[in-house]
Amino acid sequence: KSQMVQSNRGFQGGYKLSKSPDQICVYDVLVATEGNLSCVACLDSDVNTCPRKEDCATLYIYEGLNQVIKTYLKGITLQDILSHEQSFDYII
Repeated sequence: KSQMVQSNRGFQGGYKLSKSPDQICVYDVLVATEGNLSCVACLDSDVNTCPRKEDCATLYIYEGLNQVIKTYLKGITLQDILSHEQSFDYII
């Protein structure tokens, strides 16, 4: 559904990324595989329908936390992960 991968049928078929790794951010992968990443249920959808939202003393904290998480994960691409892993020397 996310159109991050393409499939090929038949001999030597399989899956491949539909974009280059530097164009796919970790946030998009996590949303595609895990669903919504909100830290509280009332922020799972675009519209907060919680009947207590007007009186919630901590709502702004969770809204801010969601934004920090989203911004952070959108700043990391699959290429960043690949580059990071290649920088390690493995001793076997």
